Amino acid sequence: MYLSTATEIWQDLEERFSQISGPQFYSLQQNLSEISQGSSSIIDYFTQIKGIWDELSAIRPLPTCTCNGCKCNLTQKFMEQQDEDKLIQMLMKLDNQYANARSNILMMQPLPKLSLAYRLLLVQDEKQRQTSSNPSAGQVYAYNVSESTRDQSGESTSTS
Repeated sequence: MYLSTATEIWQDLEERFSQISGPQFYSLQQNLSEISQGSSSIIDYFTQIKGIWDELSAIRPLPTCTCNGCKCNLTQKFMEQQDEDKLIQMLMKLDNQYANARSNILMMQPLPKLSLAYRLLLVQDEKQRQTSSNPSAGQVYAYNVSESTRDQSGESTSTS
């Protein structure tokens, strides 16, 4: 290699080794479209979907601004948009038992960061697990207590 600058060397390496494999990209996108929470825990589900997102980001990173002294923050805007897309993808594939949590997250203005939504879902998941492991939690019991007394004539009367 007879390149004169480090920049030229890096560009050459990038051109040679950063080829996106069509089948690999297709497979990741297909996995992303097919994934759903199902009976998995929130932790397992999020780990699976985040793994796919990370692989996609590695083979197809966001473009970055190369302007000198750029103030448009275009890369930051792309990243925020991508994070919102990921949030919606994650919420779309949640099990229906999280419908209330999903609605609450979607009602937030602006939409929360992915990490905050994940933590909110974990709290919801923990509450649901506690309720399912303790079947009497959240149930109200009513007791009818009747008091039997005798009046002066000796007859029994009942009060509730």
